Amino acid sequence: MRTRPFCILISTGDVMGDMHGAALVRALIDATGEEKVEIEVYAMGGKRMKDEGTVLIGDNTGLSSIGLLEALPLVIPSIQIQIRTRKFHIDGRWEMVPYWQEMGVSFEVLCDW
Repeated sequence: MRTRPFCILISTGDVMGDMHGAALVRALIDATGEEKVEIEVYAMGGKRMKDEGTVLIGDNTGLSSIGLLEALPLVIPSIQIQIRTRKFHIDGRWEMVPYWQEMGVSFEVLCDW
């Protein structure tokens, strides 16, 4: 018998990822509820994922942009969320880590995992 919950970390890169992540969280909760399996879901996402019951590490739904000048004010907030996410990766308790974002952002965090 499992003594601790399944831990899942979901990382999204924009509003669309937040929508997909929320749908995944809802499906996981529905599926695990039938099997009486406890899960903990943490997310780098947005309101939709939080509404589905995730513990939000950081809200990054307002951090996407098109164009270099538009992106400059978003660099520091993005780095701050990445640092918080890395801290969650380091403890090594994750059974599942799905990503919905551009590879450049994910790759650096995945290398630490």
